[in-house]
Amino acid sequence: MTSVATIASMLLMPLNIWMYGRNLDADSLVIPYIEMSGTLILITIPVILGMILNYHVPTITPYITKAGAVCGFGIIFICQTLEIFIFPDIFVGIPMKIYASVILLPLISFFAGLLFARVCRLNEKVSRTIGIEIGIKNVGTALTIISLSLTIDVSSMTKRIILITF
Repeated sequence: MTSVATIASMLLMPLNIWMYGRNLDADSLVIPYIEMSGTLILITIPVILGMILNYHVPTITPYITKAGAVCGFGIIFICQTLEIFIFPDIFVGIPMKIYASVILLPLISFFAGLLFARVCRLNEKVSRTIGIEIGIKNVGTALTIISLSLTIDVSSMTKRIILITF
């Protein structure tokens, strides 16, 4: 399912960004289609490796999945914490439309995926999984658009990184 969703997201990403981003008044909005497609391709490689591993050694894959989830959550937590320390003023001066887009894009995607799965008459567990999958995929899209749209003062960023490392 993840492979199909990844391939579909590569094909439908321009439409998705156009639908959600056409009403934003951001002249400096940069949409890096090539970089986002490359990232989606890089995501597909571990998925394929996991599918092969699950096929050949299905007894250890639940342990690898749990360990990967814990490690992934830890990495996200550490990165977000460091980002707040390095860029304490990162949330200052951002328009409310950006906040609304970041929050609404994954939520609407989640409910659209859930609704689509229910329309296809899938059971509740599979429908929730599809909704979560689609919602999480759009978090990355929203964060990529935002991170490439905001200007960052590189000189102050370098000073903060140096202060934090020492």
